[in-house]
Amino acid sequence: MKHTLREAARVLGLLDESYVLERSGVTWNERFYVSGDPDDEGSFGPLDSAAEFATPGEAQRVASRSGFHMTPTERSDLEEGGNPFFSGRKRTNAEASARDSRSG
Repeated sequence: MKHTLREAARVLGLLDESYVLERSGVTWNERFYVSGDPDDEGSFGPLDSAAEFATPGEAQRVASRSGFHMTPTERSDLEEGGNPFFSGRKRTNAEASARDSRSG
């Protein structure tokens, strides 16, 4: 139901969503596509620097030009309050790195 309401709000122009490209297996500070050549390691950074896309399709077009596996993700799902599994505070770089090393 929540997803249906979100989609209706987006269609009506009540929700200003944007998408970012996220990759896994790296620390939080190099997880999101920022700009430039998507095959260059220097094109990635933290969420607050991430390039924003209006639609998942627009994000996927950039991802398809890259050798890295990247997933279009709603930015709001990564920010406080947007994801029901969000802890209520941003992880420190050390916490994010520790979690990434366990999952990778």
